[in-house]
Amino acid sequence: MKKKYLLLVVACLLLTGCNNEKLNAENQSVISQSAGGSETRISEHDPVESDEATVDGSDGQIEDQSFDINLSGWGDVTFASFMPEEARNKDEDVMFMLLNGDKEVYRFPGITEDNHRIGQSFQKIDAIAFKDYDEDGRKDIIIINEYSLQPGDPKENYYREARVYHQEDEGKEFRIDNHLVEYLNNYYYNDTIESVMKGIKKYREKSETNFYGDYQITACRGTATAYALSQEEIDAVIGSSLNYQANSFNTMAAGYEEETYPTDRLYEDFRVKPTDLGITKKEVTVVSVLLEGDFIGGYFYILDENTLLVYYEGVFFEAKKTSENHSKE
Repeated sequence: MKKKYLLLVVACLLLTGCNNEKLNAENQSVISQSAGGSETRISEHDPVESDEATVDGSDGQIEDQSFDINLSGWGDVTFASFMPEEARNKDEDVMFMLLNGDKEVYRFPGITEDNHRIGQSFQKIDAIAFKDYDEDGRKDIIIINEYSLQPGDPKENYYREARVYHQEDEGKEFRIDNHLVEYLNNYYYNDTIESVMKGIKKYREKSETNFYGDYQITACRGTATAYALSQEEIDAVIGSSLNYQANSFNTMAAGYEEETYPTDRLYEDFRVKPTDLGITKKEVTVVSVLLEGDFIGGYFYILDENTLLVYYEGVFFEAKKTSENHSKE
């Protein structure tokens, strides 16, 4: 009886070893494609802080798409990719985490809030790159995934989707750069990391001169040495909406004048350091709305494709883009 039991255990171990080899081979095939691209539907939501759960290596981690990396605010960590667990939900998407040893310390937000993609089936990761695309001195994360519209679709029906994570201001958390991602996938800059970077460059060039869209003033970033608004007036401005169109501002017919502004002039003009306002570049584009009168939104700096720094009465307000115009290329 003991001999039969031992033979059964040995047989099970051999079968398990074969299954692991098969899984490793599948993961290797996923990784060997590391130069791919993508397409997207996006929802805005907050990133998720983890509870430092232990990852034991049996949770579907894609070893060849997991990398040791030093990231701002996190130090030396492992950026880890995880296959969807079909047993939980057939619509579950690929998952990304930061690990410290075998501890989960951060979970990246997905494209949707619950990380499920209805009617879309994750197939593989084509590429992951760590690049400072927004030139703020911190590494950003570019990912290209492949999806099908339903399980079992032939490979020729797969489509690619680029995803870009960045850190806002000095925070640790990563967010999906939604406007940029939408642009990359709408115009098919998602085949390779090289094509994504080309798309980012083109998008930033367009954004520097095409700031049109709807914005909301979200915060006060600072003030000049002398400013004319009371704290109550500053608080009242936050939440205000701004609309810039090619020939109008807030429904009024208007034009725009742009110029390159050396950021070190901020101290000369207002006695405020650029870094105190969250500006790290040496130059920014400044825009004046060509209308008579003094009004909020009439003078602003373009910080990036989604953010304006609006100057009014000695106060610098942050304005975030809520929508934009899309034009065909």
